[in-house]
Amino acid sequence: MADYDAIVIGAGHNGLAASALLARAGMRTLCLEAGRYAGGMASTVELFDGYRFEIAGSLQFPTSAVVSAELGLDTLPTIDLEVMSVSLRGVGDAPVVYYSDPMKMLAHLGEVHGADAVAGMAGLMAWSLAPTRALGRFDAGRGPRSLDEMYACAATESERAAIDDLLFGSVSDVLDRYLPDRDKHGALRGMLAFLAVNTTYRGPETPGSAAALAYGLAVPDENAMLMKKLAGGIGALTEHLQALFTAAGGELRLRSAVERICVDSGRISGVTLADGTSITAPVVVSAIAADTTVTELVDPEVLPAEVRERFTHVDHRGSYLQMHFALDGAPVFEAPYEMLNDPEMQAAIGLFSTPEELQQQWQDARRASCRPIRRSPSRSRPHTIRRWLRRGNTRPRRSRCGSRSNSPHPDTERRRRRWAGASSRRSPGWHPISNAGSSGTPPSPRATWGPCSALRVATTATA
Repeated sequence: MADYDAIVIGAGHNGLAASALLARAGMRTLCLEAGRYAGGMASTVELFDGYRFEIAGSLQFPTSAVVSAELGLDTLPTIDLEVMSVSLRGVGDAPVVYYSDPMKMLAHLGEVHGADAVAGMAGLMAWSLAPTRALGRFDAGRGPRSLDEMYACAATESERAAIDDLLFGSVSDVLDRYLPDRDKHGALRGMLAFLAVNTTYRGPETPGSAAALAYGLAVPDENAMLMKKLAGGIGALTEHLQALFTAAGGELRLRSAVERICVDSGRISGVTLADGTSITAPVVVSAIAADTTVTELVDPEVLPAEVRERFTHVDHRGSYLQMHFALDGAPVFEAPYEMLNDPEMQAAIGLFSTPEELQQQWQDARRASCRPIRRSPSRSRPHTIRRWLRRGNTRPRRSRCGSRSNSPHPDTERRRRRWAGASSRRSPGWHPISNAGSSGTPPSPRATWGPCSALRVATTATA
């Protein structure tokens, strides 16, 4: 008899969701995670004594209503924010304020950025509708569509053209069509470009990158919120899924890296761990990168050569370095950005490159300059941090392109000082406490490190 009915590799939020569903279906399920904590990019982790930080993701994107109900995601408490984020270039431009209320957002765009910004965003949302259907973004219980099935989702020629963009177009192609003014709408264009290529190994002019933009813009209906902020950070999602899994009798093992998926007589028979332990099960679900699964975990002899060859072309390297700081006081913004001193504006402040700058930085990443994205999570979640402590995070874009090493770049400390200096120039008083800095990234296959093109900084103050 097999040790388990099913084994799931990877305890990120996808792996935990799969594990929970299998366990609730009555299968004896084991979930194996190579890291020291579950959640992957959906983790809230204590990095310094006294506070917890969202290690990568911070917002819950819209999810299929069927999936949300099945997993109880619609029951998770959220934080009501008037302003979800603020974007600017940092060159004296007017910030783009993303209000949670869509009508207030449209009013702000029209009053501050002009009617063409409103029309451009409306055009982008309309453009995303056909790609959303083609991607099956909110479908539940069905596999990916074929190319023919994707095109069958188009009802008009314009929708067919949008699916062309999805498959073959670039982010820049789409932005140039709907927001062509590169100066006036630089911050808006930069935010959307970053939304699309963030965590991918692509630039905004790379063919096919428009798919990520369509994914990020997708909403199930006109009444849906684009993003949700969870109480307790994005790790609340992981904790919820893990609780579902264990309550159904599932078992989670951390620090258990899978080295090989075992196949016997053409059928899956289990896995072998890095320490040599063998665990048997007739079903193995991989919730880690598809290319890693096919090219590294499965014996080359059991898969057709053409299948393996396809997956060798997937480049799943990481694309940013994230640094975390403790601050000895809340920063103060000077002219022309005094409005950002309002705590309501500080949930997430992004200082973005333009798409053109981001593309150049991707092409020449070793000499890239960094652009800060400032986040203030404990402004809205004071329970995540000790009373005296302020918190800082930098998330620079782009990685060193030529390396597949998982080791930190030797110049990390120099860059930490440089990025802290850049932040303090824009908001005097942003001073990290000495010896209270940490660097890291969410676990990902073949993560790379180096100079980047966007810098994310989080600062917090508690009552």
